[in-house]
Amino acid sequence: MGTGVEAATVGNVSILVLLLTLSAQITRISGVVADMNTNFTSVSDQMHQIRQHMVNMEQRVALLEEIDQMSGIMGREMVVIEDDMSVMQDMVHGISAHLRAVRSDVGSIAVNMDLMNNEVHFMGREMHRMAKPARSLNKMFPFP
Repeated sequence: MGTGVEAATVGNVSILVLLLTLSAQITRISGVVADMNTNFTSVSDQMHQIRQHMVNMEQRVALLEEIDQMSGIMGREMVVIEDDMSVMQDMVHGISAHLRAVRSDVGSIAVNMDLMNNEVHFMGREMHRMAKPARSLNKMFPFP
């Protein structure tokens, strides 16, 4: 009977060794799972931050579309403004040409006024000269 007890004892020891080995492995696996859980938590936090950044980027990209549309409108408005500026520049050149013509006309008017002034002066002298005999007659025959 001794061999049966020894076999049971050896079997129990084997089972004990297996249980201790399994317990140690389960403890190591539990530690690894705890580390993985910590890493998963960190990854989850980082993914949440990435999601927030993506939402912010989507909002900014949506704004870029509006900015692009506004830039297009502004570009078209700038073309209209450039056209208006070109028209105004042409008008300013036309006004300058008209002002030169007016200056020339005013110069001609000034010359003609001087000529007329000389003629009126000359006419005054002639009237004075021609009235001399009438004044002499008036002195001789005064009117009452």
